[in-house]
Amino acid sequence: MEAASKALPILAIVNGLSERYGKKYCYPSQVKLLELLGKRLGINMAIATINRHLRVSEKMRYLRRIRRIRRDKVLGTVFQSTIYIVKRKGYLLLAKVGIIVWDKIRELAAGAKKKVRPASREEEKSPPKGELFSFANHRKRHPGVKLPWNGKGISPERKPD
Repeated sequence: MEAASKALPILAIVNGLSERYGKKYCYPSQVKLLELLGKRLGINMAIATINRHLRVSEKMRYLRRIRRIRRDKVLGTVFQSTIYIVKRKGYLLLAKVGIIVWDKIRELAAGAKKKVRPASREEEKSPPKGELFSFANHRKRHPGVKLPWNGKGISPERKPD
């Protein structure tokens, strides 16, 4: 739970910024994050602490960071502000605390459903494997086949002979 408590203030700020501008991402500087944490949430911390919290948030998959680096002939490597994207797990954490993000969670879920496509026709015909396997679908497709258990993974108790 300690990781969630470290990630929560930063997730709230990043979510607020992305909502304010109507995007799924935002790119505040570290100084701007410090300023907003102090002004909005009353949390004062050093830049090193913010970087540590961002690293924990990214490791726990609440947040995604994309570092932007530009190459210049005269200046060499020029660092720009990092893009921050709150991931589904981050939105769920925010919702658990009471921040209203259900529209974004639904949008992410709808996007995930659209991306999943079978690679070939053979995969469409074969039943899904693993956790996606449904006993109800199995019974519809193969009505004559009796399963050796009751469909919930539990063997029925045998009656003694």
